[in-house]
Amino acid sequence: MPEITKKLIQDAVKPLLLQQETKFSKALGVAESRFEKTLTGVESRFGEVLIQQGQKLERSLGKQEQKFERYVGVIAENFGKQVQVVAEGQQMLSEKMDREFKKVDKRFDSVDKRFDRVEEKLDATFEQVGVNTVKIGEMQEDVTEIKEKLDRKVDREEFEDLKQKVNYAVV
Repeated sequence: MPEITKKLIQDAVKPLLLQQETKFSKALGVAESRFEKTLTGVESRFGEVLIQQGQKLERSLGKQEQKFERYVGVIAENFGKQVQVVAEGQQMLSEKMDREFKKVDKRFDSVDKRFDRVEEKLDATFEQVGVNTVKIGEMQEDVTEIKEKLDRKVDREEFEDLKQKVNYAVV
């Protein structure tokens, strides 16, 4: 294509292109404006929905928090009652142990008294054994002395024999 034709076409198309560019720019501006309005509307609606959902969530969390607080309150109350029951049981056990220890103390006192009496009897028995030991020693000495004296004396049969011999010799 010749240069002139190209130039003529370019000159003829240039105003059309400028016109189309202007239309396109206006359409683009309108589209951008609509897009901005839509985007603003969407953002606004999204914000409203977000606020509504946040409010619903807060109400739901508030209800859950109330339920949780009631639940914790019930558990705390139940725990308090159980602790009270344990404390009362501990108190009763302590009182019973005190009573039993008093009984055991009385028994020990009784056993101590019995041991004291046994100890007194044992001391008396040891004292008597000591006395008896002395007496037995004395009796052993007496028996030894009697044996010695008896050894020096003649027994009855020998005495009768001697008596007959003496009587025979005298006659």
